[in-house]
Amino acid sequence: MNLVPTCERCNQKYKNSKDPLFDESNCRRKVVYPYEEISYNLSLVIRINDLFQACMIEPENIEISFNSDKLSDEEINTWCSLYNILDRYQSLCSFDDDGLRWVEDAKCAMEREHITFSDYVNIQKSIYQDNKLKFPFFENRFIKIPFLEACQQTGIL
Repeated sequence: MNLVPTCERCNQKYKNSKDPLFDESNCRRKVVYPYEEISYNLSLVIRINDLFQACMIEPENIEISFNSDKLSDEEINTWCSLYNILDRYQSLCSFDDDGLRWVEDAKCAMEREHITFSDYVNIQKSIYQDNKLKFPFFENRFIKIPFLEACQQTGIL
């Protein structure tokens, strides 16, 4: 069942034949109504857990949660379940994917520009804010910034 048009990749690879209205146990669940004319402010919180080596962040070390001023936890969980969001974002943040590059880019920029981590993150936030309406997913800054903040809290940066 396709209630909302999604790109072919997401529809075929992640959602596949999952029913948005019913979970795996065939229980009714809440879904986001995508045509509502309100903006959903959604933010990510990332924590890095059980880290034995700062040089290797695996997907299982990454805990991601979402906060929203308008969406219920059930609506967010439905979205995450339909499109395998948590696994995809955990993988993206791992050092096997973009995570390592983000950390190395931050370290190089801080050294090259003689700026602090806070300065670097503020620059990234400013770029994201300036461009989020036109290019909301550009360079995955919506997840890159909370990931770098989690790295800093963990002592990686």
